[in-house]
Amino acid sequence: MAGPADDLPISPEELTAALASRDLASLVARLARERSWGALTALFRHAAGPRAPAALGVGELEVAARALALTLDAL
Repeated sequence: MAGPADDLPISPEELTAALASRDLASLVARLARERSWGALTALFRHAAGPRAPAALGVGELEVAARALALTLDAL
């Protein structure tokens, strides 16, 4: 099981790739299952920051947040 020391930050490029593949919710769910809290925080920080991909909209964030909630409920 990964711990905080094992967390890798999510780069803007990784976020862009997840959005391009329409896989942001899967990435969020995987990070939650792995308990990569730092990576999840970094992902949502990038999503809210000035370097967020132009394709990132409220709908994608809602789906990602719902995936996070469902995964946390399962844990």
